Amino acid sequence: DPHPLTTLRSSFYPAIPRLLVPALALLGFLHAGRASADIEELSLYQRTARSALVVRARSLSSSTRRPRVQVLEVLKGQSELREITVVPHFENNAQPTPWLDREVFQRGEDSVLFLLPYVDEFGRSEGPETFSVMGASRGKVPVPSEGSDALLGAVRRFSEILAMGQHDAQAEGLLGLLRESNPWMLEAGLAECARYTLARPQDFEVLLRLLSHARPSFRAGSLVLLRQIAEASQAAGMPGETLVPGGAAMLLERSASLLRLDAEASVRLAAVGVIPSANVAVTAKG
Repeated sequence: DPHPLTTLRSSFYPAIPRLLVPALALLGFLHAGRASADIEELSLYQRTARSALVVRARSLSSSTRRPRVQVLEVLKGQSELREITVVPHFENNAQPTPWLDREVFQRGEDSVLFLLPYVDEFGRSEGPETFSVMGASRGKVPVPSEGSDALLGAVRRFSEILAMGQHDAQAEGLLGLLRESNPWMLEAGLAECARYTLARPQDFEVLLRLLSHARPSFRAGSLVLLRQIAEASQAAGMPGETLVPGGAAMLLERSASLLRLDAEASVRLAAVGVIPSANVAVTAKG
């Protein structure tokens, strides 16, 4: 006779037909894939904004469990700690997160860490010296041997902007990034100004110059802001009036040229969005 506990367990958890096992596994994989696709890839600016503490740190060990790091510089937030403990991302097999990779620390390695106070699965803190890295490996950016000034300078600048109390001051700070050559800053300026529709007519010329940038994402981002400027002018009943002299015609010409000739689909798509507003502006001025 079967053991009573076995019978009881079977009554609550009926056996899954073998033919369904691969299907259920595939369903779990597809669900994880959809979740991964829904995860927003945060820019350096957004990681800085969402972190409680950002530090330049040096790994004191290659431990995979709870590495200790030396704080070399506090880039955002306030801390007097000279060393902190990092609790790496833990992969829960019951709730897999395939879009997150566990952080890897190598002794002597310098990196920028985007940190949050560590809280365990029961909501308990382990004190002010213990942190988790926001977004697992995405919140750990190695400091390159060449070009470190650009990375660190960008995070410092972002922290200064985020510390500004007034919305108008932050907006001016973000608009100022459009005039920087630092790619981290320029990326943030284009993305955040588009997010909050901050671009003004006085930004028209610098954005027009960016249409010749080597990076496709910067050309596409500039087109998005130029479109917003043209649409705002049109909505105000003054299509073309707030652009620089001849600006509407230049915008239409450059957008049409990028639509025909640019090798990147993202740039061509952005150009398609600009042409209607630019054409209205040209017609109104004519």
